Amino acid sequence: MRNLLMTLALSCALSAWATDVYPTKPVRWLAPVLAGGAGDLIARAIAPRLSEMWGQPVIIDSRPGSGGTLGMGIAARMPADGYTMVLGVSSFVVMAPGVYPKLAYDPVKDFAPVTQILSAPLMPEEFGAFISRELVKWARVAKEAGAKVD
Repeated sequence: MRNLLMTLALSCALSAWATDVYPTKPVRWLAPVLAGGAGDLIARAIAPRLSEMWGQPVIIDSRPGSGGTLGMGIAARMPADGYTMVLGVSSFVVMAPGVYPKLAYDPVKDFAPVTQILSAPLMPEEFGAFISRELVKWARVAKEAGAKVD
Protein backbone atom coordinates (compact mmCIF):
# COMPACT_ATOMS: atom_id res chain seq x y z
CA MET A 1 0.00 0.00 0.00
CA ARG A 2 2.83 2.36 0.88
CA ASN A 3 4.46 1.76 -2.54
CA LEU A 4 1.16 2.46 -4.28
CA LEU A 5 0.77 5.78 -2.43
CA MET A 6 4.35 6.75 -3.23
CA THR A 7 3.81 5.89 -6.90
CA LEU A 8 0.62 7.94 -7.05
CA ALA A 9 2.26 10.92 -5.34
CA LEU A 10 5.24 10.74 -7.68
CA SER A 11 2.95 10.45 -10.72
CA CYS A 12 0.99 13.54 -9.69
CA ALA A 13 4.18 15.51 -9.08
CA LEU A 14 5.67 14.47 -12.43
CA SER A 15 2.51 15.25 -14.37
CA ALA A 16 2.32 18.71 -12.80
CA TRP A 17 5.97 19.27 -13.61
CA ALA A 18 5.54 18.04 -17.20
CA THR A 19 2.80 20.57 -17.91
CA ASP A 20 5.18 23.50 -17.42
CA VAL A 21 6.38 24.80 -20.76
CA TYR A 22 10.05 25.64 -21.09
CA PRO A 23 11.23 27.99 -22.34
CA THR A 24 8.69 30.78 -22.38
CA LYS A 25 11.20 33.41 -23.53
CA PRO A 26 14.45 33.55 -25.52
CA VAL A 27 17.45 31.64 -24.16
CA ARG A 28 20.87 33.29 -24.04
CA TRP A 29 23.80 31.01 -24.77
CA LEU A 30 27.11 32.54 -23.66
CA ALA A 31 30.09 31.33 -25.66
CA PRO A 32 33.26 32.48 -23.89
CA VAL A 33 35.28 31.87 -27.04
CA LEU A 34 36.31 33.88 -30.08
CA ALA A 35 33.59 34.44 -32.66
CA GLY A 36 34.31 32.15 -35.60
CA GLY A 37 36.38 29.73 -33.51
CA ALA A 38 35.56 26.07 -33.01
CA GLY A 39 33.46 26.58 -29.87
CA ASP A 40 31.50 29.41 -31.45
CA LEU A 41 30.84 27.36 -34.57
CA ILE A 42 29.60 24.44 -32.47
CA ALA A 43 27.20 26.68 -30.53
CA ARG A 44 25.95 28.31 -33.74
CA ALA A 45 25.38 24.89 -35.32
CA ILE A 46 23.34 23.63 -32.35
CA ALA A 47 21.37 26.82 -31.53
CA PRO A 48 18.98 26.68 -34.53
CA ARG A 49 17.95 23.12 -33.65
CA LEU A 50 17.34 24.10 -30.01
CA SER A 51 15.31 27.10 -31.20
CA GLU A 52 13.24 24.80 -33.38
CA MET A 53 12.68 22.27 -30.59
CA TRP A 54 11.88 24.86 -27.93
CA GLY A 55 9.91 27.29 -30.07
CA GLN A 56 12.01 30.15 -28.71
CA PRO A 57 15.13 31.87 -30.05
CA VAL A 58 18.50 30.75 -28.72
CA ILE A 59 20.78 33.77 -28.91
CA ILE A 60 24.53 33.18 -29.08
CA ASP A 61 26.45 35.77 -27.07
CA SER A 62 30.20 35.53 -27.74
CA ARG A 63 32.20 36.79 -24.77
CA PRO A 64 35.87 35.93 -25.36
CA GLY A 65 38.70 37.09 -23.18
CA SER A 66 41.09 35.99 -20.45
CA GLY A 67 41.23 32.43 -21.71
CA GLY A 68 37.45 32.03 -21.46
CA THR A 69 37.25 33.12 -17.84
CA LEU A 70 35.68 36.48 -18.71
CA GLY A 71 32.61 34.88 -20.28
CA MET A 72 32.38 32.27 -17.54
CA GLY A 73 32.40 35.04 -14.93
CA ILE A 74 29.59 36.83 -16.77
CA ALA A 75 27.58 33.60 -16.91
CA ALA A 76 28.10 32.99 -13.19
CA ARG A 77 26.54 36.39 -12.38
CA MET A 78 23.43 35.74 -14.49
CA PRO A 79 20.23 34.64 -12.74
CA ALA A 80 20.00 30.86 -12.30
CA ASP A 81 16.61 30.74 -14.02
CA GLY A 82 17.42 28.36 -16.88
CA TYR A 83 17.44 31.11 -19.49
CA THR A 84 21.21 31.49 -19.66
CA MET A 85 23.46 28.67 -20.80
CA VAL A 86 27.22 28.77 -21.11
CA LEU A 87 29.50 26.74 -23.35
CA GLY A 88 31.87 25.40 -20.69
CA VAL A 89 35.12 24.10 -22.08
CA SER A 90 37.31 21.94 -19.85
CA SER A 91 40.04 24.60 -19.72
CA PHE A 92 37.54 27.12 -18.29
CA VAL A 93 36.13 24.68 -15.75
CA VAL A 94 38.94 22.29 -14.84
CA MET A 95 42.21 24.06 -15.53
CA ALA A 96 41.44 27.74 -14.89
CA PRO A 97 41.09 27.37 -11.09
CA GLY A 98 44.64 26.02 -10.96
CA VAL A 99 46.04 28.70 -13.25
CA TYR A 100 44.24 31.86 -12.11
CA PRO A 101 44.38 32.62 -8.39
CA LYS A 102 41.25 34.80 -8.41
CA LEU A 103 38.41 33.72 -10.67
CA ALA A 104 35.08 35.53 -10.90
CA TYR A 105 33.36 32.15 -10.65
CA ASP A 106 33.49 28.83 -8.85
CA PRO A 107 33.13 26.07 -11.46
CA VAL A 108 31.56 23.69 -8.95
CA LYS A 109 29.16 26.03 -7.14
CA ASP A 110 28.19 28.43 -9.95
CA PHE A 111 27.33 26.00 -12.73
CA ALA A 112 25.25 22.88 -13.23
CA PRO A 113 26.24 20.61 -16.12
CA VAL A 114 23.46 19.92 -18.62
CA THR A 115 25.09 17.79 -21.29
CA GLN A 116 28.35 17.00 -23.01
CA ILE A 117 28.39 18.34 -26.54
CA LEU A 118 31.78 17.21 -27.76
CA SER A 119 34.70 15.08 -26.70
CA ALA A 120 37.98 15.53 -28.52
CA PRO A 121 40.92 13.32 -27.56
CA LEU A 122 44.26 15.04 -27.32
CA MET A 123 45.91 12.23 -29.21
CA PRO A 124 44.28 9.70 -31.52
CA GLU A 125 44.75 6.08 -30.45
CA GLU A 126 46.60 5.28 -33.65
CA PHE A 127 49.09 8.05 -32.94
CA GLY A 128 49.59 6.73 -29.40
CA ALA A 129 50.36 3.27 -30.77
CA PHE A 130 52.80 4.85 -33.27
CA ILE A 131 54.58 6.73 -30.46
CA SER A 132 54.83 3.54 -28.39
CA ARG A 133 56.37 1.59 -31.29
CA GLU A 134 58.81 4.42 -31.98
CA LEU A 135 59.87 4.64 -28.32
CA VAL A 136 60.52 0.90 -28.21
CA LYS A 137 62.49 1.16 -31.46
CA TRP A 138 64.48 4.14 -30.13
CA ALA A 139 65.29 2.30 -26.87
CA ARG A 140 66.48 -0.77 -28.82
CA VAL A 141 68.74 1.33 -31.08
CA ALA A 142 70.11 3.27 -28.11
CA LYS A 143 70.78 0.06 -26.18
CA GLU A 144 72.58 -1.51 -29.19
CA ALA A 145 74.72 1.61 -29.43
CA GLY A 146 75.82 1.09 -25.82
CA ALA A 147 73.61 3.66 -24.12
CA LYS A 148 72.19 2.84 -20.71
CA VAL A 149 68.42 2.61 -21.17
CA ASP A 150 66.14 1.98 -18.20
